Amino acid sequence: MRRILTPFLSALMLIGLAVAPAAAAEVDEVAAAASRDGFFVERGASMTERQAGDLVAEMRNAGEGFILVALSDEPPAGATTFADNVQRAVGSGLVLVIAPESLGYAGEGDVFNEVELETALDAAFDIAGSDFDLAAAFVGELIGVPVVATPEPVTATTTAPAPTTGGTIAPQSSVG
Repeated sequence: MRRILTPFLSALMLIGLAVAPAAAAEVDEVAAAASRDGFFVERGASMTERQAGDLVAEMRNAGEGFILVALSDEPPAGATTFADNVQRAVGSGLVLVIAPESLGYAGEGDVFNEVELETALDAAFDIAGSDFDLAAAFVGELIGVPVVATPEPVTATTTAPAPTTGGTIAPQSSVG
């Protein structure tokens, strides 16, 4: 019985590992991408990289060193703690983290003060919508202009010619 049980348990463990969810984003991975691009958008977040880049550009045009992080999984200690860790790893700038169950920021603003940042965070909390909507509310409150999503480019498609049957069309005659 023991010989049968051991392979069976080993097989169950392998199946469990294969079915286990993918690991959540790690601070080092997020910080590296954010340092390079100004943002990190985890697969499954409700924001595109283009939208994140546009929001970062808005903040940087306002003079603020800004990093935006959109996570699809909730970090163990919440968005604010994750933002603190990313900000420490990057070394500077204001970091906004949007997660499924929390929203938080870390760092000191170069342009915006603590009261303005808290007001912007409250504005984002008041929004029900996508990750982009939350981030846009935060950014819009700070820069004083509503931010809307840039439409994604539509790829032109060509219409294929109608398929032919390979037959011939017989001339039609009319009877007078």
